[in-house]
Amino acid sequence: PPRSTLFPYTTLFRSILTPALARTRDALHERFAEDVPLEQLAALAGMSKCHLVHLFHKEVGLPPHAYQIQLRVARARVLVAAGVPLAEVATMTGFADQSHLTRLFKRVVGMPPGQYAALLAAQSVPLPHVSLAMT
Repeated sequence: PPRSTLFPYTTLFRSILTPALARTRDALHERFAEDVPLEQLAALAGMSKCHLVHLFHKEVGLPPHAYQIQLRVARARVLVAAGVPLAEVATMTGFADQSHLTRLFKRVVGMPPGQYAALLAAQSVPLPHVSLAMT
C-alpha cells in the first residue's frame, strides 16, 4: 500500500531531503516495525552514526529512533481505529508488548489507545479503508 495509507498522520518529514537522508527515511518507513540498528542506517546514508543523527534531526526534526516511534504510533492509530486488538497492534507495529505500545501511544497521542478507540467510536468517525497487512 502507499505510504499515505500506512501512515496517514505522519507529516514529520520535509518533501526535499538530501539523497542520503531520504534513503534513511525510506528505510525507516519500510522497516518501521523492525529494530533497525543505527549502524545500518549510517551505512545506508554513507556517514558516521553521529553525523547521521545530527543531520537527520536537523532536517526531519527528530532523531531517527524518535522518528521511527512516530511511524509506529501512526500505524498503531490506524490499526486501533480499525478495531484490531491492542496486543496484535503492538506486535504488528514493532512494540515489545502491549504495555510498551500503550506507554508510547499515550506519550505521542496524549491518551492511551483504548481511550482513543472509544473516542473514535463515540464520535462515529468514518475511517478510510486501510489494509491491515504488513508490507
